[in-house]
Amino acid sequence: MKRRPWYKHDANDWLGDPELRRCSLKARGLLEDLMCIAHNSDRYGYLEIGVKPSDPEWIIELSQIVRAHHKEVSTAWQDLLKRHRIGIGSDGVPFIKRMVQDNQYSLQQSELGKTGGNPTLKAPLKVEESESESKSKSKIPPNPQGGEGESNPEEPEPEPKPPEPKKKVKRKRFVRPTPLEASGYARSIDFAMDGEEFCAFYESKGWMVGSSPMKSWQGAVVTWKKTHAKKNPSEATHKKHPNQQDLSKDMGMAL
Repeated sequence: MKRRPWYKHDANDWLGDPELRRCSLKARGLLEDLMCIAHNSDRYGYLEIGVKPSDPEWIIELSQIVRAHHKEVSTAWQDLLKRHRIGIGSDGVPFIKRMVQDNQYSLQQSELGKTGGNPTLKAPLKVEESESESKSKSKIPPNPQGGEGESNPEEPEPEPKPPEPKKKVKRKRFVRPTPLEASGYARSIDFAMDGEEFCAFYESKGWMVGSSPMKSWQGAVVTWKKTHAKKNPSEATHKKHPNQQDLSKDMGMAL
């Protein structure tokens, strides 16, 4: 295991996560210890302690590491699995979803930073040349082996200018909505949606849309509305305005 000094811990996300708030106090305490273990793991975010949850010795081994009774650890562990705070990898090794996602994002930004940078600092310096130097460079020396005006093959070709580095685009950080915010936005677009169900659904997926992190939860609400309209076409039909109903009655009476 590696020894890393510290890791990022967002207090607002910890206190504002609705699914995490549903976990018991013991489960949240166990999760804090598991995050410390995963932080020092060779694979960042994974709980590599020598055994897997499929092994009978998993709870016993975990209880010895966190120094707690195996019954309390078993109950807290099941609570974390139920609330989707822990994921199980394809190799059977559990991992902390948020830590793995943050680490992948950090590595991605680090790679992008290697190709970017401040163009004003990395651009080659332009030195002004005198008129005599520019004229001497424009003259092509005669080639003793070729005709007049041909370049000398022994003369090295000028090095091409390096491409200008791409400007690094600063992305706006995604902020997870609360159930109240999600249901409020849904009402603003005439859609009756359970905000807790919406947040719980995407929390179980780590706020991922397919294989990519979610960029706009408002767009996800609009997608839910369209999907609901396709599944329930009868509810999507527009009702007549009361004034239109009165007008149709008057026209019927006139006839």
